[in-house]
This record gives sequence, C-alpha cells and structure tokens, in this order.
Amino acid sequence: PVKFRHVWSQRRGTALFVWRPVPPSDAFVALGMIATTAPEPPPVDRVRCIAKSFCRPASEAPVMLWDDTGCGGKPASMWLVNSPQALWVTAGRTAPQETFWELAADTITFDYMGKPSVFMVHEKQVASGSPTGAPQTNLPFFQRSIVRGLSGRG
Repeated sequence: PVKFRHVWSQRRGTALFVWRPVPPSDAFVALGMIATTAPEPPPVDRVRCIAKSFCRPASEAPVMLWDDTGCGGKPASMWLVNSPQALWVTAGRTAPQETFWELAADTITFDYMGKPSVFMVHEKQVASGSPTGAPQTNLPFFQRSIVRGLSGRG
C-alpha cells in the first residue's frame, strides 16, 4: 500500500487501532485490514496489496466475527470477508457492502520465494478454414508466427 487509512479504534483496556491499506492504483486491491495497538499507522511494508488481475470477487458473504454490543465506545463490528478469512471492520453493526477480493487460486501459484506465477486456462479457438485446425487469431504475434511456420504458410 502507499499508506493506511484509520478505520476504527478503541482505547479502553488494551488499545486497538484498525487500518485499511490504500492500494497504489485501481489495478491493486487490499484483501483485508490490519490491526495494531499503537495510534500511528503501521509501516507500509507490513502488508501487500495484490494485483487485481490475480484476484476474483469473494464468493461468500461477510461473516460477523465480533461487534461492540455491551462494550460501549464507538460502535463497530468485525467481519471475515473472503476465503482467507481476512479481517474487515466497519463503524456500526451492519455488514459491509462493498466488493471484497480473494486470490483466484485457479490462476495463480507462488514459488518457494513467494514470487507469483500466473497462468490462465483458455478454451482453444479454431479458426474456420484453417488446414491445421490451429488457432490463428487471438494469439500474440510470436505465437501466430510459429503457427504459420508449422502450417507451411510462414
């Protein structure tokens, strides 16, 4: 994130401060929020925003984890908002009403160093009238060149 935005805090007992990561652009998303016991925003390297192309909208509705009923202070509720069960906090007790994101597990894997590898499964498209039955349109230039070379039209 480029910074954090303060969402909610409670100072009774052990202080708790909740922060929302602010992605660097609309091409990135935050999967959840972060909580600290200090009033200063956490260092931006504590969490990472994820490229939206690696994600999909969460498939499940948010699940309430906690609300402040009977606690006093500022009204708030905590929610689990995606399959990794990331934390989301709202002012008040109503479910958050925005798009939550989760990793698109069918299109991304991570190696032992944490580097992402993205792969997409696409349906094979056969160009009509193609003698080889090979897809010739919708391919990057270098792949079209290989197909033409293999079909003798190159």
